[in-house]
Parts: sequence; structure tokens; C-alpha cells
Amino acid sequence: MAESNVYLPRSQLALRMSSDGPHVTVLQAPAGYGKSALFDQWQRDAQARHLGVARLNLEAHHSEPQRLLADLLSALRHAHIALPPRFEQHLAGPDPADGDVHERLAELAHALGAAREAGASHGPGERGTLLLLDGLEKLTDGGAGLRSLVEEAGGGLHVALAGRTRPALPLSRLYVDGAVQEIGAQQLRFSPQEVASCLEVAGVVLPGTAALEQVIERTEGWPAGLRLLGDALHELPARSAIDIALAAAWSRIAVYFAEQALADASSQVRAFLVDTAPLKRLCAPLCDALTGRTDAGHLLETCERQGLFMHRVAQRPDEFYRHGLFSEYLRGEFCKLPMPEQQRLHGRASDWLRHQGRFEEAFEHAIAADEPERAAGILDACSDWRGSMLGRRLLSLTAQLPATVLEHHPRTLLATAWQAIFSWEFDQADELLRVCRCVLDQLEQHQDLPERQLAEFEHLYLHQQMMLGLFQNDMPRVQQLCDRLMQDYVSATPWIKASLLISLIQANTDQYRLRDAESLAARARKLLERSGHPLPLIPLAAAMARVRLISNLDQSSIDELTRETDNAVNNRWPEAPVAAGMVAVPLAEMHYERNETARAWELLDRHLSPVPNFGFLDAWLSGRLVRSRLLQLVGDHIGSLAALEIRQAWAPEGGLKRLRSFFAADRIRLLLHEGRIAEAVRVGRDTGALGPPEDMLPDRGGASASKEVQATAFVRLALAQGRFGDALRVCARWRGFLDGAGAARGVVRWGTLTAAVLLMSGQQRAAQRALRQAIIAAAPGRYLRSILDEGPDIGRLLLDHPQLATDTPEPARAFGRSLVAAFEQEMCRETVSPARNAPGASAGMQEAGLSGRSEEQVVPGAKLSTREIEMLQMVAAGLMNREVAERLAMTEGSVKWYLHHLYRKLGVTRRTRAVNRARELGVVR
Repeated sequence: MAESNVYLPRSQLALRMSSDGPHVTVLQAPAGYGKSALFDQWQRDAQARHLGVARLNLEAHHSEPQRLLADLLSALRHAHIALPPRFEQHLAGPDPADGDVHERLAELAHALGAAREAGASHGPGERGTLLLLDGLEKLTDGGAGLRSLVEEAGGGLHVALAGRTRPALPLSRLYVDGAVQEIGAQQLRFSPQEVASCLEVAGVVLPGTAALEQVIERTEGWPAGLRLLGDALHELPARSAIDIALAAAWSRIAVYFAEQALADASSQVRAFLVDTAPLKRLCAPLCDALTGRTDAGHLLETCERQGLFMHRVAQRPDEFYRHGLFSEYLRGEFCKLPMPEQQRLHGRASDWLRHQGRFEEAFEHAIAADEPERAAGILDACSDWRGSMLGRRLLSLTAQLPATVLEHHPRTLLATAWQAIFSWEFDQADELLRVCRCVLDQLEQHQDLPERQLAEFEHLYLHQQMMLGLFQNDMPRVQQLCDRLMQDYVSATPWIKASLLISLIQANTDQYRLRDAESLAARARKLLERSGHPLPLIPLAAAMARVRLISNLDQSSIDELTRETDNAVNNRWPEAPVAAGMVAVPLAEMHYERNETARAWELLDRHLSPVPNFGFLDAWLSGRLVRSRLLQLVGDHIGSLAALEIRQAWAPEGGLKRLRSFFAADRIRLLLHEGRIAEAVRVGRDTGALGPPEDMLPDRGGASASKEVQATAFVRLALAQGRFGDALRVCARWRGFLDGAGAARGVVRWGTLTAAVLLMSGQQRAAQRALRQAIIAAAPGRYLRSILDEGPDIGRLLLDHPQLATDTPEPARAFGRSLVAAFEQEMCRETVSPARNAPGASAGMQEAGLSGRSEEQVVPGAKLSTREIEMLQMVAAGLMNREVAERLAMTEGSVKWYLHHLYRKLGVTRRTRAVNRARELGVVR
């Protein structure tokens, strides 16, 4: 197929011809990259500018200087470019002696370069001459005979050389002078727009962007490949898949490679290309190891120089890669070798790659060599107690091994189980650990391993079981295994010992056993500092953040997490972003608890990933809950609920249990706040929050964070259904339990929830006492949001009786004043969500898919209290907020608070509409 039979203008590759610019252009690329087509474009452009253009397609005989000069002069005459008289005589006379030809070529270049300055007319060549020489690869001297012509180019003469091979010319001086323009395969590749245009010329219109991207990926913008693919697509039914079209075009592509790329290659080069076909990246030592030769470096450079689709890797000049389609062709030729020869080559490649630490590639070659035992040994070599340096890819690799082979490699089994756990593939982890248990039992029975090594595997097995329990929220099991390992696993590394202590802290925290946390943390800290890990304290800081958040939130805890977050952000370790999230998200929750919402937004926007990362579940969970509450604060109720949705793709069923319990509790709270009682009851029924009251108590089946959030959901639903006795009973038991456990935040939350239940049941004095106790408990840790988030009923109770917050001992009194001010501020908060792109809106507030509401939602069946009716009558009489506050002995902020919820009950957003609605209902006249 001719390269120039389709004309696509390529303006970005226009030839630069000027007296002060490059006067030599080297166009070098493998076959099919459109070199001749680009020469056609340059020829048309030069002729349109009234330049002289002479073109010579080089052949093997042009390696003889006399023939080269003679045919070059003939091409100039054919282009009607005037020649000096001495060259006219040369055309008619005999060839000069060999020694004179190079001088004549230099003289010709000088004469053509000077013609523009001397010419008085405007004939061809008198405004400049473009000399196009195509087919350098056909010259036996690689173009060395052109040296004198190229070196003397300049002024009005521009020489363009094209070929598949690099010209054998000493161009270093010209490069230094900026006289050479070089264009290679990378520049000749078609851009996405050119790919689409090329296929359109062939009568093919792709169905969408994805198809275009697939074409570009497979062909790498290779013009000849695109033309062959376009022909196949044109012959196939409309909207055929790209893979089908490539399969249809493959025979033509293979013939093109055989006839165009490899036609002139030596048998030695052909054999080298086929033998190394399975390699993704090529370097001389690997190719020597594979082929058993010692000249791979020379052969790689020969392939590159001869335009055999061989390119150097950027920043790695000693490594090469091949065009994807050419690699496929060579792999097809490789598969024609006898099977023993294929396996031998794969085995050699596997050995070399393993010794270089390139385990995944080594594994792939071992599998291709049909040596699964060798492949399993490679995985053993790169596996340790934390899994494998292959990461999650280990799961797909071990799946390629027969079960009978894998059973003989407990180290790989354990490493794969570790990766399955951290990928939330709990069923697969269970199965791997089951097989590992059988293997260890057999090894122990037959004494196939030294006792010390068998004990090491036994401890690693128990460690994996502990980690699985941690991820599956089976905290009693975690505690049991941690205790056992801490006693028996004396040979554990500092990191393993520290991980056991951290896991024990997490298990104890989940069960509200907080008293030993600080001593365990001190032991873990010493071990982590010896571990050599780039960010050793991150896991410990994340675990202790939960302890301090629920027991004693203070400024030192916030400062410590801030330091660890900054350390992770500034660290170049690949896993640093995940590590930063492990501490930044609980830090955001701490700031949220103190009502520092702007800082919480900032941290979540930067560090909370859209989906939960492995080893990051608790932090991600708390971050998602905080994000939901922040969205509620700005009036985005739809977005607040959307933040609590669980997508099945996040994890298998076992990994969703903990998420469901926490998310369901907050969904119920939000739905009840909006008066959507039926929906809330449905969520409670689906998640078990409507069980018997006895099942919600902390002493039935043990206490845990998951059970606590389920109990809060139960209380809220019982409150909505008027079951005040059940609600109060659960509240009292949990508050007492958490008080004894030292969980200050839980005491605050349950005390505030108790006040809400008492208030709704008509026990106002008791509600006041419960709220006052909650405020006193919240003061040391400044748990503002644990009280604020309980909603308007608690706000009304506090603002009607501000002495609950102010008639308390210090420091509770100062905290109480902050709480009152915060409630008053929330009364004045706009209930309409800000536009997603409004100036100053947080990125978190602008989260995709979340939208605000322009009107508040009516609360079905909501009843107006006596105080609300009294206030509404004053508003209808025309009194301002300040006047209403004076008559009712309230603050103006309290009046705004009441009116805010009054509007919500009436389903309006304005004062006048509230009055009109009240008159319609007969509340006021």
C-alpha cells in the first residue's frame, strides 16, 4: 500500500524553511508512518510559495557517488531549476573521478543556496530550493555519500532526508548550530482528530468517543495500521466492535509487517525479534539471558536504526519497547516455534526477571513456561506477613495456580489471604485461610518443616484471622486472638507486635473498654519507632483518635492529629495519601464536634475518598457521617441523605454490616427530622432497629459501637411512635453504661437524647435536668455538636431556659454560653441551600449529584405548640421580632429560632405567608 494515497494536511508538521532556521530536515520512522505523504505535502506547499522543488527516490545504486550526482542533477533539471553551466556540461559529459564527486556535491549545494540572493527573475529555485531525498534505507552506505551536500546546505537550499533508518551522517555540528529539524515516529503518529479524519476518508464513522480511544490505543496512531483497520471496518456491518475489525484486518497487517518491515532484515535480526517477542520491555542483559547470546545490545540498536518499530523508553535509554501491533505480530511468530523451545525461552526470562525483583513479569513467564511450581516459588519470594509487594494483583496471580500447587506454599496462601482481607474479599479470605489451616495441620503431622518455621506460619495464620475479624467487626474474636498472639508470638517483628497492640486498642474501643488504651498506645509507640516504616505512627494515631474522641477530646489530641496529617501530606511514600486520610478524617470529626465546621469541610474535601480504602473503613465511615451532617447544616437535606447511601460495589455483604448500622441510624434521624416517619420505620425494620427493647440494652450480648447506634435508632423510632417508656429505659441503661466506661461523648449524646424523650413525654422539669447534666458532661471536651445535632426541640428547651447552661460551675458555664450562642446562630441560618457554584461555597457543598431545595418541606401532622400559636398571633398583629421577644421575656435569637420551625411546620419560608397560612387554618384571625 502506498503511503501517500490519502492526503491529510498536517499543519503541525509544516516544513520550516527560512534563512535563519534549520536547513536540513531528517524524517526517520518505520514503514507506514506517512513519510512519503508528508513529502507530498511539503512539495505542494513549496510549489505554492514559488520555490523550486526537486525530488529523488533513492535506490541502492545511489550509494555510488557518480550515479547519485547524475540523478540529482536530472531531478533538478526535471524541476526546471537552473543549474550553473559547469553542471550542465557534466550532464552531457562523462562521470568525473570518484575523488571529485564529493567536491562537486558540495559545490552544487553552495550554488543552489546562493541562487536566491543572486537571481533577478522569479523562476524555480530563484526564491529557494527544496531538495527531497526519500528512501535512505536503500543506500548501502546509509546516506554517508550525502555528507558534503548536507553540510553545505543553507541560504536558499533546504535538504529533507526521509527513511526508515537513521542516516549515517555526522550531524553533530549541525545540531549544535540549530541547523537540523528532526521528525520521528512520535511526531508522525496521528492525533485523535487525525485518526477520526483518516477513518472518515475511508467511509467509517465511529459510534462514540470510547471506540475512537480504543482505535488509538490499539494502533498507537500508526497511519498504515489505521488505513488497514479502516478498510476492515468499511467492509464489516455498521457499528462492529473494534476488536472484530482488528481480527478481520489482521492478515493484512501481518502481511504488511512481513513484506514492508522485515523484508530487508537479516536472518539474525529476524530470529532475535521472534525469540524476544514475549518481552514487554527489552534491554541488552535480559535479551542476552533469554537468547543465550552476547550481542543483544548491538541487535537492539540495529533494530532501532533500521526502523523495525523499536523505540527507546523515555528517561531509560537502555530500555526499548515495540509498537503494540508489531509485538502482536512477533508473538504470533513466536507461537510457531516448537513448544519446548517456547517454554525454554519463557523459563530463561522468568529466572532473569526474578533475580531483578520484577516478580510479576517473572511469574507470567513461569506460567507461560507451564511451570506452576516455579511461579508459586516466585510469589513466595516476594511475600511477607503483610502480603506481597505485588499488592492486590496477588489475588489475580494466585488464581492462575492450581490448588494442588498452592497448597504447598503456605507463605503465598497467607499473603494472598492478607490481600483478600484488605480488598474486602472476605469469602475468598475465609477459603484461603481454611486451606492454609489444612496445610499447616498436614505439615505439623508429617513434620515437613522445622518446628521454628512451622510456629512462624502458625502465628501468621492467627494474625490473618485476627485481621479478618477486625474487618468483619467481630471484636470479641479480635481481642481473643490479640491476647493469644501477644503471649505466644515472641519472634514477631516490631511492626507485627505494634499492629497487635493497635488492633487490641481498636477492639477495646469498639466495646468501650477504654481504660487500658493509653498504656497499650505507649507500648505500641516504642515498637513503631523501631519499625523503619516511613510513617510509623499513623495507624496508632488513627486508633487513638477514636479513643480520645469518645472519651476526652482535648486540644492536645487535635494538635497531634494535625501534626501527623501534615507529616503524611508532605511524605513521598506511595501510600501517604491513604495514610493522611486515616488521621485527617478523624481530625475533621474532632473539629466538627467543636462546631469548627469550615475546618471540617476543608479536611474532608481534601482527604475523604469517594469510596472506602482498605484499612481505612472506620475513618471513612466517620468522615461520611460528618459530611452528611455538614450538608444538613447548609440546608441540603437531599445531599445529606445521599451521603449515607451504600453502594454494593464498595464491599461484599460481610463488609457492609458495620456501614449499614451506622448509616441507618443517621438516615432514621434525618427522616424523622423531616417528618418522614413511615420511611424511617421502614429503614428501622430493614436494619433491625425495631427489635425488642431488651435486645438494645448494653448488657445483652455485650456492648459495641454498632449496637449503640442501633439503640439510638430504636429510641428515635420509639419516640416517634409514642413509646416513651421503652425509649427512656434504653436511654438510661446506655447512659449509665457509658458513664461507667468513661465514654464522655456517649454520655453527652444519650443525656441529650434522654432530654428529648422526656420533653416529648411532657416531663419538662426532668428534661431540663437531663439537659443540664449533658451540658456539664460536654464542657471538658467541648462536645457542642453532640447537643446541637439533637435538633430544634432541645434548642427551644435551652433558649427558653438559658439558666440550664449559665447557672453551672466553670468551665461548664463558659461552654454553656457558647452552646446558647451556637443555637441562636443556627436559628438565623438560611434554610435554602447555596448554589453549587456560589462564591465561597465549599467543594464539599458542591459535591456532584447533591442539590439544594428552594422551599422547606412540610412536616406532615405537625402540631403547633401554645408558645408557637402565641408568637404567631403577635406576628400577625405586626410586631417585630424584638417586640415579640420583649413581651415573651425571650432573646431575639430565640424568637428567630421559634419562627424558623414554625415556618417549617406550616410549609412556608416567609413571614407573610406564615400569617396567611395560619389564617387559612383558623389559628389566627
